[in-house]
Amino acid sequence: MRYINLYKIFLIVLLNLIFLIACENSTDANGTSSDLTSQSVKPVNTSIPLVVVSESLTTIQAVGLLTPSVVQISTEQLSLGSFNQVIPRSGVGSGIILDTQGHILTNNHVVEGRNSIDVTLSDGRSFEATLVGSDPRTDLAVIKITSESLVPAKLGNSENLLVGEDVIAVGHALALKGGPTVSKGVISALERTIDLDAQTSMVDLIQTDASINPGNSGGPLSNLAGEVIGINTAIIDDSNGIGFAINIDDAKIVSD
Repeated sequence: MRYINLYKIFLIVLLNLIFLIACENSTDANGTSSDLTSQSVKPVNTSIPLVVVSESLTTIQAVGLLTPSVVQISTEQLSLGSFNQVIPRSGVGSGIILDTQGHILTNNHVVEGRNSIDVTLSDGRSFEATLVGSDPRTDLAVIKITSESLVPAKLGNSENLLVGEDVIAVGHALALKGGPTVSKGVISALERTIDLDAQTSMVDLIQTDASINPGNSGGPLSNLAGEVIGINTAIIDDSNGIGFAINIDDAKIVSD
């Protein structure tokens, strides 16, 4: 009896082994083994790619890059007095050098109807300028001087501007001696419209709280990369920190 029981036990164990081997072979044939499954599954990369943003310059660096391209524009307009005497009226504004051929972008109201236009560069050299063209609707004009060693301004674009972005205004405010005046602020609003009179409006303007004064007209509004993003053009009387600039994309179209 003992041998018979041992034989039965041995037979049962053998059958179980055969069954297990058969199951493993079947699993391998179907390609669903746990080893193959673990090898076919790859971890998902959930890391966020690093976005490299170009660094802005310091205000000092941006001004240093921009200033050689900013000019002072002095004008004179002759008019008749009540006794038909000739009365000269002087004015001052700013502009930016567009190219090495001497083209300068400014506001139309700086040069419109003037009998003489003189340009003073950042290095102190002065030249008589001629009017190339103007557009009263956008208040833009291009004048030209004949000179060497001109430093054109770097023009940016205005389509990607953001409210709150830091900006710098450079210009010959109040015709103060000793070089241009620099002020810093932010973009306060975009796509502003202001009415000049009942028939005339200026549209798509950049509003800024950077200080703009008489004499700044035609000068640049730049970002902290030293790129011109606007041409300073107007302020609202009796306001505090509300100035406007023509966006540079519109200015490019007119100046071309």
